[in-house]
Amino acid sequence: MATKIPVEAIPEKQKVYVKGGWLSVREVAIKYGKHLTTTPIDILRWLREKGEPVYFLDFVKELNLNKITAYYTLRKLEAKGLIVRIGKRNALIGLTEKGYYEIESATFKFKQP
Repeated sequence: MATKIPVEAIPEKQKVYVKGGWLSVREVAIKYGKHLTTTPIDILRWLREKGEPVYFLDFVKELNLNKITAYYTLRKLEAKGLIVRIGKRNALIGLTEKGYYEIESATFKFKQP
């Protein structure tokens, strides 16, 4: 399994040719990185509206998500620093400051319901 390199760890020396100019690898990773999909945005929005940390099982029940889907989605959000899990089994899920502001600045490439 390939390991993912955080954007901060990418050296500035390397350059990539983009539309007639040279950008650093870090700039390309930030500019062309994957945007959040519907489910993670819904999760962040729901946590923001909730206003407090919630237990995993309550979270799954309220959002009507599959436990496995929720678990892996939360792991991805935690890796990006958007949420924090406190505890192991039935952990508390809390929104970080970065996650709070990600909702405002998220670029949506899909129609809102």
